[in-house]
Amino acid sequence: MKSYQSHKIVKAVKCDTISYPNPTPELAGSIALVANEGVTYFVKENFFARGKPTGAFYIVEYEDGYRSWSPAEAFEGGYIEICDVEMDLLLQTPPTVEGQPFDFGVALRC
Repeated sequence: MKSYQSHKIVKAVKCDTISYPNPTPELAGSIALVANEGVTYFVKENFFARGKPTGAFYIVEYEDGYRSWSPAEAFEGGYIEICDVEMDLLLQTPPTVEGQPFDFGVALRC
């Protein structure tokens, strides 16, 4: 998943395919979500408890590991993609300005 920022930084991947795998013990109660990048993500049946997408959507993963989904149009209107490599470096060694932590008011765009 790539990193995105709105008022929170999240990981997300765009999907447009939902499938229900053949029931096997390890996949029982799972839904397969095929991302546009070709990777399949498995989620629990209740992932769509608040409704199913009617078109393309994003799987969104928050810092605490919680996963949700968002319609593509809403997600793309509220988030901008940021560079993972740069964000990883910044999170390891946050920059300072005159000894004070730098405010990331503007995201690093890829």
